[in-house]
Parts: sequence; structure tokens; C-alpha cells
Amino acid sequence: MADPAPVFWHSGYAIARESEDLEGEMSLEQYMHSSDIYQSVSVTSPLPLPVKMETVPALEQKIGPLYLEIRAIMRRHNLNVTTTFQCGKMSKPGYPGGDIPLNFFSIYLNNSDPNIPPLDPIKDDIVRLFRQQKVNAHVQVISSKLCHRPSAFFIASTHPLVIAYERTKHNIVELLNNTIGNKWRLLCPFHVGPMRAKAQPMIVVLVEPWTCVNWFELRTQIMSQISPYIEKDDFDIEFLPGGLSPLTNGGESFVDRLTPNPIPRMGCSIGIQGDNNVGTLGGFVTLTHGGIVRRGFLTSYHVAMPSESKDNAQFLKDLDRYRSSPARPLNQVVRIECLARIDRDVTLARLESSLNAMREQYSEISAKVQERELIGATPHPRHLEWIANYDSHLEKSLPQRASVERMPHVLGEVEFVSGKQVRDSPVLGWAFVQLSKEAEEQCFRPNRMFTIPSAFLPHHLIPPRPLMVIQEHSVVDEFGSLKGGDYCVKNGRTSRVTAGICNGSKAYCNWESSCRYNSSGEPVDMATVVTEEFIIVTEESELDHSKRAFCVGGDAGSFILNRDGAVTGLLWGGVVYQDLGVGLASSMSDVLESIKEKVGGPVSVDLPQ
Repeated sequence: MADPAPVFWHSGYAIARESEDLEGEMSLEQYMHSSDIYQSVSVTSPLPLPVKMETVPALEQKIGPLYLEIRAIMRRHNLNVTTTFQCGKMSKPGYPGGDIPLNFFSIYLNNSDPNIPPLDPIKDDIVRLFRQQKVNAHVQVISSKLCHRPSAFFIASTHPLVIAYERTKHNIVELLNNTIGNKWRLLCPFHVGPMRAKAQPMIVVLVEPWTCVNWFELRTQIMSQISPYIEKDDFDIEFLPGGLSPLTNGGESFVDRLTPNPIPRMGCSIGIQGDNNVGTLGGFVTLTHGGIVRRGFLTSYHVAMPSESKDNAQFLKDLDRYRSSPARPLNQVVRIECLARIDRDVTLARLESSLNAMREQYSEISAKVQERELIGATPHPRHLEWIANYDSHLEKSLPQRASVERMPHVLGEVEFVSGKQVRDSPVLGWAFVQLSKEAEEQCFRPNRMFTIPSAFLPHHLIPPRPLMVIQEHSVVDEFGSLKGGDYCVKNGRTSRVTAGICNGSKAYCNWESSCRYNSSGEPVDMATVVTEEFIIVTEESELDHSKRAFCVGGDAGSFILNRDGAVTGLLWGGVVYQDLGVGLASSMSDVLESIKEKVGGPVSVDLPQ
């Protein structure tokens, strides 16, 4: 057996950090693939995990007769482990270059023993077999349990790597700018690994997909910046493909969340009337200035920003730059409704489909009952029971459909917004929507603490097992600030209730070549600016050892609460492409300060009691 390449162990998987295959300029995807000794793929720069595989029976019929020869190849290379074969189309929807499915034959190794032979020779022999047999398919051999699938976990502000990072972060930013220009998106320390127990301290650099550079050399240079300030050399640099997102996405069904009298509240779906955007109602607030009391709610700026068209391009440009305030009101009405129209349409379609299926099933079961009765036999009791319950099913579904048909309901109009603001270091993106008189009477009320699934309670996520102070259904009546190490929970339109920890180190974010504006409305070229942002990371629950993303598309605008029930942050973004499960948030203290600055004069923002 050939000797494997020297490896560097961390995060529960092996990285061939010293392999000659890593020298020189290459795409990030090729670097990740070449580093992972537990995955071998016949594509030079394969899509990073996770990927989507769709079964293709025709391809399986062509490759199936070759299974005996494939198993013989594996035995010749001393790969005697339990495996699963799959033939299909591989893709990664939404990833640049990943929307076009490719034929793949995949061998999944089902054991977790790290002592396996090199996988490249096995893959190469199968590729040669396919060429001989004129089979048009790429080949992948992968250990599902050991391959490189990193996730980010909380790291404390007191960790030696964070302390060293804080001393050198400006140098690292300069190094990244000089090496890959504006292709990197995020820089932050985390614990990284497939699970918390195997996670190791790392500096994560999020980079635009398919970026080419000498990653091996860049890793060495970053480590040389950190090493003088940390005693133990037990950290590494993790380059991952990804970008930053304002968390918008397509329609979502709300069938399982409908109530007899649905009243908008924290976490509800909202969107702009006549638009297809979607986001989350953060929570109700009272904004008082100049003797005027306005009742409404807060959400993210992107949720309240209409889609661009040729008719509103100048309006949006002015909105981004000058915001809106009592001194400069909006010159175009932007109405917010609930549910977001795209969610209402998906929900209605789901209800219609369910009703149609129910009617068809009723016809089929009724026919069977009649057949039995015609021949003098007793109908099956289960069929009689289903027919007897049919009316009660309709009594539940028809009012739901009627309720959704009356949606969406207009809640109010966008009154004040932050615009695309950069305030000191972080970006800010908030919107205050003033409720209409009708919506105020029907909807405005104190925000109450939502139900938190047991797995997301702080004593299942955070040592040494702190308890939740605020009780379910209690009034949320206090503002606070985000702080590293704090428990964070939110109720979002898409992922609903999730919880995590505010990371001990903020993240440097590097934005694409676009323009934002300072508090005076002067343009700031984001290609020359990096900002430091609060990061929320999820943790594995001690209850079921699961880990969910803190946020996904559609969750923007959610309030973030701590263990006391104080509203500490406003969720406005997250990471796309790489499934790290992290959110980007503004501290509520910064949001409130920005509101007061924008509205001007004596201003108070309060949660209803």
C-alpha cells in the first residue's frame, strides 16, 4: 500500500496540509478537495459539501453490471469496509456553477475508522473502468463520517487565539486585501469542526467561491502573524467559500402556524404590498418625538426596501442615502402587509391541494363503502370512521382557507428607515413601520415571550447550564445590548425559534464593491472599508446533540432576546453558500441610538407594557 501524504489532524478530520498537491495557485474548491484525504473526486475543483444528489435510474442500470468489478478494485486496494453505491445527478443549487447537474457515481464509506488506504488510486481505477466501458460519469469516493464538513461553534473572548487575533487582526486584514483583494467576505475566530466535541480553535476566512490564490502560502503567512502571540501551536486557518446575505428567500407555507384569529406578532411573515420580498416582524414598539406618539414595529431595512425597477431607481437611491425622518419624509408610500404575499400564495396553494386530496380520498372511500354494502358485506370500520370524521376535517380546513384568502392584511406604512448606513464600525439596517389606525386597534399589544423548544433552552446549550429567567408568555419590556458569550434566542419567519451564543469575537466583514453612507449621508466606498459585526453561532444541544442554523432566508428583522427577555439585537443578515449556521446582528443599543439620531430632537423608543 502506498504511504499516505503527511497530514495535520484537527476538527475530527485529516487535512493533508503538507501535500505537494497544495502548492501553487488554485481555486479554493480545489484546495479544499486536495486537503481532504477522506474524499476523492474525479473533478479537479469539485463543489464543496453539502451537495444535492438526485437518483438517475438509467445511469444506475448502466453502471450496475460493473459493481462486481468496482468491488474487486476496492479489494485490490485493501478497502474492505461497508459501502453504499449511488448513481445520480450531483448539484449544489444556489452555488455559483452548482446549478448544472453532473452525472456522478458515488461510493460512500459507512465506517468511521480513520485508518483507510488512500482513496485517489481507487477513484482513478474506477475512472479508467468507466472509460473502457464508455460510461459518462464522474467518480466520487468519500467517507461520509470523516470528510471535511466544518461547522462553527462559539469561542470565548478570553481564549488565547482570540487574544492573539485581536492583536494582529489589522495586519491579517491588510494581508488579505493585498493577496485576494475584495474577494474575502468574513474574518473571525471560532471553534470549528463537524461537532462540538471535535472542534478546534481556528481563524475562519470566508471567501467568494472559485477564488484563485496560493492558499497554502496565505495560510502560512496568517499563521506567522498569530504564532508569536500564542503559546500553543494548536490552531489553524480555515478558508471556506461563502458570502454575506440580507436573508431573503422564496415563499413559505404557514398552514401549520395558522390560528383561528391570526394576529401579527413577533416572528410573523411580512412583506411589501405589491412586491415579492419577505421578512420578519421584529416586535412592536412605541416611538415618541415632538409630542407625537407613533405605534408600530421594527424590522430590518432590507425587509422594508422595495425591489428595484426603472420607475423607482432614484427613490431607492435616495432612500439608501438620506433615509427617512420627520424632516425628510418618504416621497413614495411603502405599505407593509402580513402575511407576505408570496407566503400567502404558497399557504393558499397548500390548503387547496390538501382540500382536493381530501375530496378525492372521500370519493374513493365512499365508493369502497358502497361496493361493500351492495354485496351485503359490512364496510371496513376504518373507512366508516374516516367518512364520519370528514365533516370535522372540512370544518377545520375551510375556515383556514377563508382566513388565508382574506390575506394579506395591510399593517401600516414605512415611516423611518436607516438607509444603507455605516455607523462607526458596524453597518446598520433598520426600519420603523407605523401601524394604520385599524391595525393599531387590532394588533398593537405587548410583545410576549414565545415558546422555546426544550433543546434550545440555555441550560442545554451553554455551560455551566444557566437558566432562562423570563417565563413563557411574559411581557418583553426591556431593551439591552449584545455581548460576547450571551445567550441569544429569536423567533424568525422561516426557521422559527432558534437559539445560540453571541460569539466572543466580532467578525470583520468585507463588502462587495457597493456604496453605503455615513450618518451625514456622505458616500462610503465599501470596497475600501471593513466593518466589525456581532456574530450569533448555534451550539449542539445537550438534549439531542442536534445543531440547527441560527437563521436562514426570510428571518431578517427578527428581534434577538437574552435569558432575561431583554431585546438585545436586530437580526439583519447571515452567511450563504457555506452551511456554518451563523447570523449577523446589530446591537439594539446601536439601533436605538441610530433611530434617535435620525429622527432628531427628544426621542424615545419603548416596548409596550
